[in-house]
Amino acid sequence: GTLPAANGGTGATSFKAGKVVQVAQSVNSTAITPSSATVITSLSFTPTSSSNKVMLFANCAQIRKADAGGSAASIRVYVGSTATNCKSENEGYPESESDTRGNITCVGHHDCWSGAETVSVKTDGFGSNITYSNQDSPTTLIVMEVEQ
Repeated sequence: GTLPAANGGTGATSFKAGKVVQVAQSVNSTAITPSSATVITSLSFTPTSSSNKVMLFANCAQIRKADAGGSAASIRVYVGSTATNCKSENEGYPESESDTRGNITCVGHHDCWSGAETVSVKTDGFGSNITYSNQDSPTTLIVMEVEQ
């Protein structure tokens, strides 16, 4: 039913734009300790219309910095070889601390494209001894196409 505006709704019975068209998900639960930008998880995605937008969600459930040093973990979503605005902040650690753990998340959007493209979550941090998907914790990518 329709939630009346007086009760916090819009009173509208339908919306033309903003409809979710399709959703795809990819999960990796294998720990990796990269020395450079590395794909953690990816999927092939074909939008139904190049005039739509995609919402991008990525989460690495557990990262680990093994030893003391100036390192920071970060993830970024790519469409093909193009970096999107879906990027986490650098999860930095004091240089004196070791065996530090946490999780990182990013949310963003991107214009749709024509045909199939690989959408991927890549490591985007700096330094060494950072493990992503530590202890086989999942790194998840969700791509959601939204009608414009």
